[in-house]
Amino acid sequence: MTEILCAASKSITDLYIAKYPLEKQMEYNSKQLNLSPVPSITKTDIKNMSKVEMAALLMELLEKK
Repeated sequence: MTEILCAASKSITDLYIAKYPLEKQMEYNSKQLNLSPVPSITKTDIKNMSKVEMAALLMELLEKK
């Protein structure tokens, strides 16, 4: 009975989030919000880039690693 009262005093969100460590929460939030550091560039975008733009993109990707 006390378990039911404790659960009732917390929100569903609190009970759900409590199961996951903060690192996992941040990882999942990043995926949901599309905060990944990988740019969403298509092959067509790259084909249409100038040499200067390609070089800048390559440098940006290399700096992130």
